[in-house]
Amino acid sequence: MKKRFAPLWKRAVAYIIDIFVVSFLVVTPFSGFLDADVESFADLFTLNFSSEVIFIGVVIAILTLLYWSFLEWRFQQTVGKILLRIRVKGNITLWQAITRNVTKLSTLVLILDVLYMFYTKKHQRYFEKLSRTEVINEPKKRRGLF
Repeated sequence: MKKRFAPLWKRAVAYIIDIFVVSFLVVTPFSGFLDADVESFADLFTLNFSSEVIFIGVVIAILTLLYWSFLEWRFQQTVGKILLRIRVKGNITLWQAITRNVTKLSTLVLILDVLYMFYTKKHQRYFEKLSRTEVINEPKKRRGLF
C-alpha cells in the first residue's frame, strides 16, 4: 500500500515554490514603498518605522495569509502543492485553513511548527493538528498533462 501522507521533501519544495509566488504577487508590488538603506544587520535597528511602513507590513502579512488560506480552503491546494501533486485532505473550512497557515506570519513560530513534524507519523505540523487537517499525496489521474 502506497503512503498516503505527503513526504517532507514534497512539502518543503511546495513551500519554496509558494514563497516565490507570494514574493512575486504580494511583496513585489510594495517593494518601492519599502526601500531602505540597509547595509548591515545593525542598520535594521536604526530604521525609522513610520506608520506607512507598518501599514504596508500588515497588508503584506494579511495578503500572504490569504494566499495560502484561500487556495487551501477553495481548492485544497496552493500553486506549489499543485506542482508537487499534494493536497490538504478533504474539504476544509476557511477557519481550518487560516488556523493551519497562521504560523507563516512568524518565522520563529513557523520553525517551531515545522520541527513538530519530525515527531509525528503523518508528518503533521502542530497547527495542522489543531486545525484537524493533513497533507496527502494526490491520487493519480489519467487525464491532462499532469
